[in-house]
Amino acid sequence: MGAVIAIPFSKKRPDPLESERRELLGELHAAKAELERARRAFDYATEPELVEASVYELGALEARYSFALRRLREEGIVSSAGKRGD
Repeated sequence: MGAVIAIPFSKKRPDPLESERRELLGELHAAKAELERARRAFDYATEPELVEASVYELGALEARYSFALRRLREEGIVSSAGKRGD
């Protein structure tokens, strides 16, 4: 009977850059979805207070979206056209 050779299986270590990229992409997609929701809410707002609140919310969400997009561009994950750089 032959000798049994044990080959150790190494666990692949998570790449911190890949984790950050995934997180940034998740933030971008979440901000985009929230922006779409906020735009719909703005479209249906009739009371002046709700219109004003929608305007502030849209501004904040647009800033969040722009921040995530800028970070992704800096990392080379998306191009300036907004498409993934894979």
